[in-house]
Amino acid sequence: MKFKQFNVGRLTFIDQLRGIACLMVVMCHLNGLFTYYGALGVEIFFVLSGFIIPYSVRKIDITNVKLLYVFLVRRFVRLAPPYYASIFITFLIYSAQNIFLKNHHIVLPSPLDILASIFFLQFILNFEPINPVYWTICIESQFYVFFGLLLLFCKKIFILCKIKNIEFYIYQFTFFVSLLLYYKNYVANISSEHSAIFVSYWIMFGIGIMSFWSFSNKISYRYVVTVFLLLLVLSVFWKNIELVTATLTGFFIVLCTYREKLADWLNFPLTQFFGKISYSLYLIHFPVIVVMTNFFHKIDGKKTIFEALFDFVVMFITFTTLSAILYYTVEIPATKLASTLSSSVMDSKTLQKK
Repeated sequence: MKFKQFNVGRLTFIDQLRGIACLMVVMCHLNGLFTYYGALGVEIFFVLSGFIIPYSVRKIDITNVKLLYVFLVRRFVRLAPPYYASIFITFLIYSAQNIFLKNHHIVLPSPLDILASIFFLQFILNFEPINPVYWTICIESQFYVFFGLLLLFCKKIFILCKIKNIEFYIYQFTFFVSLLLYYKNYVANISSEHSAIFVSYWIMFGIGIMSFWSFSNKISYRYVVTVFLLLLVLSVFWKNIELVTATLTGFFIVLCTYREKLADWLNFPLTQFFGKISYSLYLIHFPVIVVMTNFFHKIDGKKTIFEALFDFVVMFITFTTLSAILYYTVEIPATKLASTLSSSVMDSKTLQKK
């Protein structure tokens, strides 16, 4: 089955899913609302990243270290400025709480905590996280490095062996290994702890990558659907709702591709807005919720349902406004800089040499 969508512009459906996933996580943290199922937004994020990253390099053939460097620098320039800005904002918010809400003192991060966070290593090195949601950013940063290295490795192996579809076979092998590790860590041992290493989550990124392969006609629609059906049956048998969520997300993307609706489905202004600011919203919502919850608890004490609803609305408006400011002042310029950097470097003929 061949699709015609490879040259579409903005993928509206993907943006909408990103906004929905972010709101699920926000609701999980907002006074414990939607706690368990809201956390499943993280799995949706991982699948979307697995789709978006190969989509972003679809016109780049990473055949040498210089091109790999360009890819990694572009991702860093795109994601690091909002992340670093959120660290600073979180530090300010918690400092303000310690000044004005002395009964709700928060231990501020040490210089070593901040240094580890700057290099996305706080969870690997077991430092105190400044913001608990950063664990997924650390996982994503590892995914970018591994994905780029794997692309380069596949290209080099193809040059040496001339084996058709070698990239497909290598990726499928890594997905299978990741699935085994996922089973070991989260099914057999039923661990509730998040791993600091991305390998166990590679299967979720892999679902997104396979969705992109279907989108770009690298593999057949039937093959992807068959694999996803097997994964869905397996995850249901394992009673693992996280893997069920990731697989269903892949199904929806492939279905949308099949119907040629990636640029049309779920095209609602409000959810599009949250899709655009989702990264900034994800980064700073948690400290805002913590501090404002403590503030409202101090001034209100026990609440009626209407007072609790008022607190909810005020908090939601506050962190949405701050997220929009972060998006327009930091994230958009960072995105433009990453795009400009990539374009200028890719125009250099020296990078095309092996």
